[in-house]
Amino acid sequence: MRIKLTSLDIVSYDKESKKKIRFLKEMNEDILIGIYFKDIIRDMIDERKDRKDMEIGYGYLVEDKKKLVGFVQPIRIEKNVLDINYAVHPDYRRLGYGVKILNEISSYYFSNNVKSVRLYINKDNIRSMGCALKAGFHQEGEINNKHLYVYMKNR
Repeated sequence: MRIKLTSLDIVSYDKESKKKIRFLKEMNEDILIGIYFKDIIRDMIDERKDRKDMEIGYGYLVEDKKKLVGFVQPIRIEKNVLDINYAVHPDYRRLGYGVKILNEISSYYFSNNVKSVRLYINKDNIRSMGCALKAGFHQEGEINNKHLYVYMKNR
């Protein structure tokens, strides 16, 4: 599966691709990603290449000009609200990919009848909070027992 967003592509995982296997291994080994995803990215990745759209609950790889730069997982729609998990590969941080991913995924789903996109960001993840703010999200609240802030972006 390949979905062309504005400048990024969303692609499904291919367990035959050494490039994608290496990319996921590097993502899973990264300490910042591991704190939030706890080494489960590989379990979330969609391997079905014949899909025409992003299915809620599955994870996908993010490409920029054939370079794998990140991961995104649309989680659920609840009264037109979509939760998103995302991560940027360590080699591509501080290059604007977090903001690009959030903007382009939000736009994709806003054009598909989602009214709001929600992020749960660890209170210690200052960079992700900055990405969310730059991408037009605003802090809605916090979940104290989980050490998370809630960010929202509305259509």
